[in-house]
Amino acid sequence: MPAPPPYIAKISHGNKHLGTGVLVSPTLILTCEHVVRQIGYGQHLKIRIDQRDLTGKVKTGTKDTKRDLAMIEIDALDLAPPPWSNEVRAGDQCSALGWPEDEYEAVRATVEGEHKRQVNFKPNVLGGSSGGALLRLIGHHDHCVGLLSLGGEGALISRAIGTAIVEEFLREHGVTLPTTPLPPPRCASPNTDKYFEDLRRETGEIDLDSLKVPREGRNAPRIDVLYIPLKTSHAPGGETEPGSATLESALGNPRLLIEGDAGSGKTTFLRRIAWALCRGRDDEETRLRLPIRGFPMYIRVSKLDRHI
Repeated sequence: MPAPPPYIAKISHGNKHLGTGVLVSPTLILTCEHVVRQIGYGQHLKIRIDQRDLTGKVKTGTKDTKRDLAMIEIDALDLAPPPWSNEVRAGDQCSALGWPEDEYEAVRATVEGEHKRQVNFKPNVLGGSSGGALLRLIGHHDHCVGLLSLGGEGALISRAIGTAIVEEFLREHGVTLPTTPLPPPRCASPNTDKYFEDLRRETGEIDLDSLKVPREGRNAPRIDVLYIPLKTSHAPGGETEPGSATLESALGNPRLLIEGDAGSGKTTFLRRIAWALCRGRDDEETRLRLPIRGFPMYIRVSKLDRHI
């Protein structure tokens, strides 16, 4: 079973599973009133969302049994709530997402009918999914088109509260329902200085161990001092005379495979290029006459294989 989207919450109290909720703002989770009916205003709940365990408390002070809606307040999360939409018709294919018990469940569902207050669908889902999301793909994004409802303990759910009712309820509590997909939270610009420093250290010397050359207690020679430029018979624009083009010039090809016998200098060449790109546009890079610029990533297959 796939992991739940980061906006789907599991709600419990003590060791008792209560139901499901949907994030509607960084600090609020929407669920059904009957899910938290026995808990009461201001009482604390256990919330599991985006693989995090949080504490929440029932926010809505009056019981809204007619609309069967309630809100839970949590500490602010760096998560974007899903967009909501009224665009749903009979025959539409949807997904009903919820936590019927300890296992998250996503059920493919078909809309049988809809109007302002509710969306009916088949097949039924288990009652613990109350407060979960009925999702429909609109454009390139999943949109909530209803909140799963009408499911007590052991009951089955075949109805969702319509978006118009959800929007009305949230507006009364000063919350704007998101209707357009929000961009993911922006990360701070990474500081690459440490990465370049580590990569320069890794590639700045000739790897004597791979060449089976004894060190005899001495440091490995610097790559910019000992490196000997290689020649190739292939270069951008077609074949040339054997040995007439530097291997650096072949880097102008966006897809490049370097073949050669063991010890011919393939690895040393790549280390030399990575080392030069780490230094930016300085005399060393100019001297190599590299036809490329970019962010260097030096990956050894022998190391990568350990993580696949």
